Amino acid sequence: MMTCERCFIPIYVGKKYIEIRTMNPADAVPPQAVHLTCLYSRVDQ
Repeated sequence: MMTCERCFIPIYVGKKYIEIRTMNPADAVPPQAVHLTCLYSRVDQ
Protein backbone atom coordinates (compact mmCIF):
# COMPACT_ATOMS: atom_id res chain seq x y z
CA MET A 1 0.00 0.00 0.00
CA MET A 2 1.31 3.42 -0.92
CA THR A 3 1.23 6.50 1.28
CA CYS A 4 0.39 10.00 0.13
CA GLU A 5 3.45 12.23 -0.07
CA ARG A 6 1.46 15.25 1.09
CA CYS A 7 -0.79 14.08 3.91
CA PHE A 8 1.00 10.78 4.69
CA ILE A 9 -2.32 8.96 4.86
CA PRO A 10 -2.23 5.51 3.24
CA ILE A 11 -3.88 5.40 -0.15
CA TYR A 12 -6.46 2.65 -0.19
CA VAL A 13 -7.62 0.78 -3.26
CA GLY A 14 -10.36 2.69 -5.03
CA LYS A 15 -9.24 6.12 -3.87
CA LYS A 16 -8.23 8.60 -6.53
CA TYR A 17 -4.52 9.30 -6.57
CA ILE A 18 -1.73 10.03 -9.03
CA GLU A 19 1.69 8.43 -9.28
CA ILE A 20 4.66 10.72 -9.77
CA ARG A 21 7.40 8.88 -11.61
CA THR A 22 10.90 10.00 -12.47
CA MET A 23 11.75 10.44 -16.13
CA ASN A 24 14.65 8.01 -15.93
CA PRO A 25 13.29 4.44 -15.79
CA ALA A 26 16.70 3.24 -14.59
CA ASP A 27 16.23 5.10 -11.30
CA ALA A 28 15.57 2.82 -8.35
CA VAL A 29 13.22 5.39 -6.82
CA PRO A 30 9.74 3.99 -6.34
CA PRO A 31 6.90 6.06 -7.77
CA GLN A 32 5.48 8.58 -5.35
CA ALA A 33 1.75 8.66 -4.85
CA VAL A 34 -0.36 11.69 -3.99
CA HIS A 35 -4.09 11.97 -3.46
CA LEU A 36 -5.69 14.06 -6.18
CA THR A 37 -7.30 16.16 -3.47
CA CYS A 38 -3.90 16.75 -1.89
CA LEU A 39 -2.33 17.51 -5.25
CA TYR A 40 -4.85 20.20 -6.14
CA SER A 41 -5.28 21.69 -2.69
CA ARG A 42 -2.87 24.59 -2.17
CA VAL A 43 -3.20 24.53 1.60
CA ASP A 44 0.17 24.02 3.24
CA GLN A 45 -0.13 22.33 6.59
